Amino acid sequence: MLFVAAVGLLAADDSGDAIGTHGATFVAIGVVMTGTGVVLTVALAALLDAAVDPWLVRGSFMGTHTSSPGLAAALESAPADAHDAIGAGYSVTYMLGIVFVILFEELAPPALKLDVESERRRYRETVCGPGSTPTDPPSVPFSLAGFALAIVLGSPVDQFHVPLGPLGSMAMSLAGGTLIAALVVGYVGPIETRMSTEILVQIREVALGIFLAVVGVQSSGTFVEAVAAGGPALLACSVVIALGSMLAGLALATVVWDLHWISTAGSISGGMTSTPGLGAAVAMTDTEEVGAAYGATYPFALLGMVLFSKLLVLLT
Repeated sequence: MLFVAAVGLLAADDSGDAIGTHGATFVAIGVVMTGTGVVLTVALAALLDAAVDPWLVRGSFMGTHTSSPGLAAALESAPADAHDAIGAGYSVTYMLGIVFVILFEELAPPALKLDVESERRRYRETVCGPGSTPTDPPSVPFSLAGFALAIVLGSPVDQFHVPLGPLGSMAMSLAGGTLIAALVVGYVGPIETRMSTEILVQIREVALGIFLAVVGVQSSGTFVEAVAAGGPALLACSVVIALGSMLAGLALATVVWDLHWISTAGSISGGMTSTPGLGAAVAMTDTEEVGAAYGATYPFALLGMVLFSKLLVLLT
């Protein structure tokens, strides 16, 4: 919650501008990336049916996209005897999903021969207009009340369920609820929520370090068992799902809509629901503006993960 609240407050103003500039672009990227992942998962499950438990492969979809809400949706719909296999597939590929997105964010710019500085200028011209320079809204050094408001409002959003017809309903998850609340209060600013970026960045970095440490410790217990159950096949599934999903997002962003790398990098991390990926994108581009596209894409990728995870079970 600390990490996501900081991300939302940092990205709030730029996310509003990004959505206003690009419209439904980020909605499409979030849905297409998660949809590509589920199509590849169905194909891999059919291909490996005789060698690997199909439920393990299905769990790798949620793990590679680092989506706990997706896992919850799958477990809610799957038969009880499939829960262990889904959880094992998720656990072994979760850390891989984090690593793949970080590597993609770091390696894509040099592989595509992108000049990141030029891409930053292009982003600012797109959002602010040619020849203009970004101006920061008035801010305060730090407002505990503003930061707490984003977290407090995120908890009720977490409990909100979106009806999905025959597929049941979708809960936003704590991360999704907090991100949406932080984006809203940071953009509307009912109290002092537009704070100095330096302090929010420090909170984000410390919280991200704690988050990754906890994920590593939690995954270590089941990692060996999951690898033994699925072996190299699960690792290969994770590579195919992650790479296919990110390439689909890259093609949509750069080929179809000709987005600059700043928005492309953020939307790919958002489409993979990867907060560590956002950290890598910020470090690689050296700008907080990458968080705008992340914040605009993440909620729709979250919705896609829940919908497609349920569909994945129904298609079994």
